[in-house]
Amino acid sequence: MLAKRSIIILLFLLWTQNALAAVNDNLELVLDFEDADRGLDTSGNGLNFSTNGTLPTVAGKIGSTAIIPDCTNFLSLADGSSGPLKVTNGSFSVSYWINTGEYVGAGHAVLSQRTGTSAGWMATIVGSGVVRMSIDDGSFSDVASSGGATNIENSGWHHVVSVSDQSVPEIRHYVDGALDGQGAASLRNISNVYDVRVGCLASGVFPLSETVDQIAFWSRALTLTDAQTIYNSGTGITLPETASGPSFIPGRSIIIIGLEWFAERFFGA
Repeated sequence: MLAKRSIIILLFLLWTQNALAAVNDNLELVLDFEDADRGLDTSGNGLNFSTNGTLPTVAGKIGSTAIIPDCTNFLSLADGSSGPLKVTNGSFSVSYWINTGEYVGAGHAVLSQRTGTSAGWMATIVGSGVVRMSIDDGSFSDVASSGGATNIENSGWHHVVSVSDQSVPEIRHYVDGALDGQGAASLRNISNVYDVRVGCLASGVFPLSETVDQIAFWSRALTLTDAQTIYNSGTGITLPETASGPSFIPGRSIIIIGLEWFAERFFGA
């Protein structure tokens, strides 16, 4: 028969694995760039992107391959007006790993569904090297943008989660598993018929021209715990996450040691 101490530890480990698997909730898109044409959606939803031009590929953060997209060489998903990536006025989140040089220009689109002037949304890096998300109903008087604080230029791989949380409502950003900025963002209808693109807006502006990996989209607002799980102390996890996959929970080792002491102190071996 298992000792009471072992049972306590086993129950804790099962709980942490369930917490990790919860990252998959409302996960609609994963682009890991490991397939030959780089546009395969590995979330299981079949949202495969088309390759436009030739995507330069380099060593990835997760897996073997990452891409460098821009407004000549990019990925696109035709007509985002329907399907899992349709955004009207609800919550959504975009996650990605990025390794940058020096940013030049006003904006650099990672994942977006809009032109420069239309209704839509875009997850970008601005010229000062900080992350930003904008949601716009196309009227110019109803644009909500919020950016982060950390300059990620020329400093290796960083993990970014940008969130439009309409339960607050606000836009917020997590960089490397920590809250990096937030700002008010009221409900608005941002639906349109433009392509969803990686590396550029649908109007051919805001080229990314940087190395990006593991782009993912959720139709819900990710939390700090979600961001920390995906960041995994800088190691990262492969999405979609599975209960048997990597299992980092902040402070987990300390918690296990404490549980072992508690179990032995009060229950014996």
